[in-house]
Amino acid sequence: MANILLIASATKVCSVAIAVDGVVACIKESVREEYSHAELLTVYMEELLSGPWKGKKLDAVAVMDGPGSYTGLRIGTSAAKGFCFANDIPLIAVGSLYAWAAGLDEKFANDIAADDLIIPMMDARRMEVYYAKYNAQLKELEAPAALVVDEESAKEVFRDDKVHLVGDGVEKCAAVFNAIEGTVLHDLQLSTAFMATEAERRFNAAEFEDLAYFEPFYLKDFIPGKPKKLL
Repeated sequence: MANILLIASATKVCSVAIAVDGVVACIKESVREEYSHAELLTVYMEELLSGPWKGKKLDAVAVMDGPGSYTGLRIGTSAAKGFCFANDIPLIAVGSLYAWAAGLDEKFANDIAADDLIIPMMDARRMEVYYAKYNAQLKELEAPAALVVDEESAKEVFRDDKVHLVGDGVEKCAAVFNAIEGTVLHDLQLSTAFMATEAERRFNAAEFEDLAYFEPFYLKDFIPGKPKKLL
């Protein structure tokens, strides 16, 4: 049983929440089209901690550790580690793809049969996505990996009978996925609310990260683009 600060900045959604015993007690999040984590993340943290949670104790911080936006992950990780150091509390990491799968399993539980599969997909630019594969009980069947989506690669990944797809990588490749029989596309934004149950489980199991050495799971190395010329 724990009070855990939840931080998610892996996608365009900037989300902060506080969970009590695995249930979200209060939440602040933005779904702006542009990335705004540097502007909003610490503001949301302060609003929750000085408002609904003022004077109450936190037992840990859980951060969504990737894959996802390089900059977003760095901002979220820095805020989480700084808060843990300042308050002498442990850090918990929850994968972004797992969180999306957990959110889908929660929101659309009545539509997912016991032998169905869940595949969260995150936009990795162009026609590439980050994905992982889970069963309906959220057991990982395929670890997070990168995939360039075309008709051939999609059929290889979705060769099972019934697959539920979720994530911002699904929309941009919808034409490919809709052509494959047995796939069901879901519209669901990523949120800290989907981290609460797993964060509570990890806290109870003392599955904590090393504050000094913890880094986000980028999946792929960062390759900077060419700097823009100044006029």
